Amino acid sequence: MRSKKMKQGKIYVILLACILLISGTYCFITNNIENNKKEEIIKSKEEKMDFRSNIKDKYTLYGKINDIKFFSEDGDEISINDFNGKNVIFTYWDSEFEDSKFQISIAEKLKNAVQQLDNVEYVLVHRSDENNSKVRENAVKYLKDNNIDVKLIFDSNMNVHSKLGIKSVPATFSIDKEGHLVTLNEGVLSDESSIVRIVNKIKDSGSNSTEKFVMKNMINSEGGVNITFNNGSLDTVLSESQGIMIEYANLKGNKELFESTLNYINKYMKNDSLISWKVENNEASRVNAAIDDLRVYDALYNGEENFGIKEKDLKAYSRDIYKYNVENNNLVDCYDFDNNQKSNRFTLCYGDFNALNELWAENWKFKKVYSNTIDRVKNGYINDEFPLYYSWYNYNAKQYEKDDLNISEALVTILHLSEVGQEKPETISWLKKQVEKGTLYGKYSVLGNVIDGYQYESTAAYALAALIGIEVNDCELINNAVIRMEKMKINDSENLYYGAFGNMDGSGIYSFDQCMALLAYAKLEK
Repeated sequence: MRSKKMKQGKIYVILLACILLISGTYCFITNNIENNKKEEIIKSKEEKMDFRSNIKDKYTLYGKINDIKFFSEDGDEISINDFNGKNVIFTYWDSEFEDSKFQISIAEKLKNAVQQLDNVEYVLVHRSDENNSKVRENAVKYLKDNNIDVKLIFDSNMNVHSKLGIKSVPATFSIDKEGHLVTLNEGVLSDESSIVRIVNKIKDSGSNSTEKFVMKNMINSEGGVNITFNNGSLDTVLSESQGIMIEYANLKGNKELFESTLNYINKYMKNDSLISWKVENNEASRVNAAIDDLRVYDALYNGEENFGIKEKDLKAYSRDIYKYNVENNNLVDCYDFDNNQKSNRFTLCYGDFNALNELWAENWKFKKVYSNTIDRVKNGYINDEFPLYYSWYNYNAKQYEKDDLNISEALVTILHLSEVGQEKPETISWLKKQVEKGTLYGKYSVLGNVIDGYQYESTAAYALAALIGIEVNDCELINNAVIRMEKMKINDSENLYYGAFGNMDGSGIYSFDQCMALLAYAKLEK
C-alpha cells in the first residue's frame, strides 16, 4: 500500500514537472515569437525607411550640404539652402521611439538655451519615408499634447537619413552660416551644456579656430611657421610647413597668407636655386627636400590664376627641380649645395604625382621622371598582409630598404597614389580599420608590428587619413578620421591655446599637426 502511494506520488511529481516544462517551453516559444515579431517589425520599418549604406551619397563633416529637402507641417517643400546665413541645430527624431520621446521632452529647454545665443536656430526634423500627411498630423499632435513649442519640419523621403548616414534616432546635426555640416551626434542630448558646446563649435568651426591660433602664435612677422609652439619662441622654420601653408592659402583663396608665406620662402629659404629644408635662427640649410619643392611648385601652378604668378617663374623653377632633384630620369630626395651633390636615395612619399604631372606639362623631360617615379612607388608595395609601402629606395644598392615606417610618411605615399587613382583597395581597407579602432600608431616595422614606444596617435596621421578619404570618396573614412583628429583639439574657448592641436597646457603643439589639420579642413570645406 505504501509502495503504491509512493508510486502515485512520483507520478504526480512527474506530471507536475511535465506541466511546468510545457508551460516554460510555451512561454519561451511565445516570448521568442514575440521578440521575432518585434525584430521583423523593426526590420520591416528599416527596409521601408531605406537604410542605405552607399557612402557616396552621404555628406562629410565640414562638407557643404546643398541638396537636402524637407516638408513643412502643411506639406510645402523646404530646402536646406533656405537656412543659409543662419547657424542651425537640428534634432532628428521619430515619435514612435522611446529615446526620441525623451529627447523631445526636453526640446523646449534646449530651444530656450539656444535662444540665449546669437544667431542660432533650433529645429526639430521628424523622420518620414514620404510626404505623409498622417505622419505629419501625428507628430504635430504629439508636440501639442506635450506642450512643446519648437519649429517642426519633416524629412523628405528619408533624404536626411540617407544623405547623412544616420543609423539611429534621436540624432542631432548642425550647420553653420555657409551650410557646412559641423556636427553629427547620434543619441540623446541630455542638457543645455550639450547645446552650448555645439554652438561654440558652429561659430568657430573647422579651420577657423585653428587658423586663428596659428596666425597669432606660430607665424612670425616675416611669414614663417615655427616648428613648435614654445612660449612665443620662433626660431626654427621648415620648408614642410611653408609648403603646406601655401597650399592651404591657395585652397582658401587667402591672398595675404599666400603672399606672406611665399615672401618668407623667397627671402629666407631660397638663397640657392631650390628651397632650403630648414631655417634656424634666420640661417638656412643649403640642402633642399624634393617633396617640399614639389608641393610649392604645385601650389604656385594652381595659384597662378588666383594670385598672378608669372609663367616665367614656373618655367625657371621647373628647370631647377630637374637639374638638382633628378638623376638619370629618377627623382632623388635632395641636393646638397655646399658639396654640389645629389642624394642616392628616393623616399617614396616624395613622389608627388600631381606636381610631377604639372612639371611634365611645363617641361617634356619630366615625362620619363613621372613614369619612373610612379612605377618605383607602386613596386614598393610590401604585401597584402601589411598593405603599405617601403620607406625608401636605395639607388646604389638597387633595392627597397626595410627600415621602419613612419606612419605620416607612409600615409603621404598613399595620399599621392590616391590623388592619381592608384591606391590599392587592401591599403584603404587596412587604413579604415586602424582609424575606426583608433590604432593608427606612430611607427611600424615592415612586418606590420607597432614599434615599441610608438603606440601613440597623432593629429597629422588622422588628417592625412581624412585627405585620403576625400580622394577615394569614402565618407566613412573621412568622418571617422576627422572625429579622431578632433579629439586632440583644444576646444575650450577659455583656454589660451584654443583651436590648437596638442595638450591643454600648451605642450605638444607642433607645426606639422596644425598645418595638416588645416589642409584637411580646407579640402573638406571646399
